[in-house]
Parts: sequence; C-alpha cells; structure tokens
Amino acid sequence: MKLTVVLICLITCSAIAHHGPQHQIDALTTRISQKPTAALFTFRASLYIENGNIELAKKDLSKALEMNTDYIPALKLAATLK
Repeated sequence: MKLTVVLICLITCSAIAHHGPQHQIDALTTRISQKPTAALFTFRASLYIENGNIELAKKDLSKALEMNTDYIPALKLAATLK
C-alpha cells in the first residue's frame, strides 16, 4: 500500500514538478475527476495545506477517508489539522 502511494506521488510530482502549486492542484483535480482515489485526495489536501487553504484540505481528507477509513497518510495528515 505504501509503495502504491509513493509511486502515485512520484509520478504525479515528476509530471508537474516544474509548475506552481495551483497548477499541481489543477492537475490533481483533473486526475481525481477521471479516477478518484484516497491517495489523490490526500495529495491534493497536502497542497491545499501548503497554500493555506485548510478548509479545502479538510474536505479532501474527508473524501479520502470516506473511500478508505484506514488510509494512514490521510489519517496522519488530518491529525495535523486538529
């Protein structure tokens, strides 16, 4: 499971590494609309946090945890917001 998350993040990051955070968020939004996963919602939430948009981050983490209640990266990130 951890390997899958790492691979998704590496692929996503390498594909959009040269663009700003909003471009990364937009790219993730497109990917989420095509095939939503807990990993993608969590990754986008981390970018929202980085940009100071805590409410959107909380919404994405909620969606991630609806998809997978035991998803450790989302649980850990959500814990930092409490």
